[in-house]
Amino acid sequence: MCALLERSARTVRPARPPVRTAPQLPSPEQFRVLLGVALRSSTTVLAVVAGLVGCAMLFGGGLSGAAAAIAAGWLGVHQVPLTIGTTALSVLPLAPTVGAMYLTARSAAAATTADSSRADIIWVLAAAIGGPLAVTVVTLAVVKDASASNALAPPDTLLAFGWVVVLHGCAAAAGVLARTWRRVADGAGAPDWLPAGFGAAGAAIRRLLVAAAGVVAISLLIHWSVAVELLNTGDGFVGGLGLIVLSLGYLPNVVVGAVAVVTGTKATIGTASVDLFAVHGGPVPGLPVLSALPTGPAAAWYPLLLIIPAVVAIQLGRECAARCGSRADALGAVLTAAVVTGLAALSAGALCGGELGTFGRVGVSVGPFAGLTTIWLAALGSAAAAVATRGRSGVVVRRAVPNPAVPVVAVPAVPATPASRDDDTAASRDDDTAASRDDETD
Repeated sequence: MCALLERSARTVRPARPPVRTAPQLPSPEQFRVLLGVALRSSTTVLAVVAGLVGCAMLFGGGLSGAAAAIAAGWLGVHQVPLTIGTTALSVLPLAPTVGAMYLTARSAAAATTADSSRADIIWVLAAAIGGPLAVTVVTLAVVKDASASNALAPPDTLLAFGWVVVLHGCAAAAGVLARTWRRVADGAGAPDWLPAGFGAAGAAIRRLLVAAAGVVAISLLIHWSVAVELLNTGDGFVGGLGLIVLSLGYLPNVVVGAVAVVTGTKATIGTASVDLFAVHGGPVPGLPVLSALPTGPAAAWYPLLLIIPAVVAIQLGRECAARCGSRADALGAVLTAAVVTGLAALSAGALCGGELGTFGRVGVSVGPFAGLTTIWLAALGSAAAAVATRGRSGVVVRRAVPNPAVPVVAVPAVPATPASRDDDTAASRDDDTAASRDDETD
């Protein structure tokens, strides 16, 4: 009894807090991988920009101001608005931006595996953002130093850093998720229809872009004579080549504008505007790729292009129905895909628009573009998914798939031995004897 009282009188000491260890630094091998992630995209973009600037200045008669031009090219690749004299330029080509983001995403995906830890992923993201940020610091310093002797004004520092972080951060996150999305979905307890919706959204975005690119190509063929006339304004081979390079750089901008138009939104270049029901003329830049813009009044068949988003939405619904087991899951996947595609339209519309000197505002109506894209896919996609899943129960019956890790060994049939045959004969004789005894008893 006294021992129990002594035990009860003892004070209970609080548990010691866990000792926090410092984050583990990467190993030398990991450091080499992270260095490649940090430098691969940046060095490639700088090499391409330097090559283009060098060729242009070499044929132009001198390399004076090449460093400032390369720095401005780096900032332009990252959609940082530039001011040359009194002219503001915020409509920048999307092609090099997409290329830089693709390189960052590939580097991040190559440095990540499905079993990468959270610390490894953080290191990869930091390297993918840190390398371009370091180059941006240098380019801003070069532009600021050269602004005293040329008309290029230094851009806003925070805005430049923000664009670099957003673009390379999103690209690196996409590359990491491409490797770890299944583990992330399982860890977050995401429903089965959520990955199906993201996959269907990617397919819908590709179909919209391919269809819009086809529309742009057909329009360029129709207005080929106008494109040739614009090429001839380049004053020789070098000028024409420069116009072709600029047209290729702005081609994604035009394709995004075509996607907006076929979904029912308006695209504008200053006072000129194009939609499926009206075309208003006005001055446009002399790029050959812009010869795809219609010049006359809207034709009666232009609204037929609304078939494109309708077909894409129906195919989206059918894909979601094929990937999901019930109607509710298919509808959830369709709505997820519609929202994701709408957000992609919002981002693309914001990237391809801006101010273009004396021409004014260039781009698409971002809000209606994202809203109409979401509505098209959500409405017709849900209807198509509902029709495709009609009469389907909510239970998914899956066939049993053998485990590939366990080899299946075929066991051959063992022929009957003579001893077993004798046993069968003896058993049959015993049965006959028992039957005859039963008959005698009767």
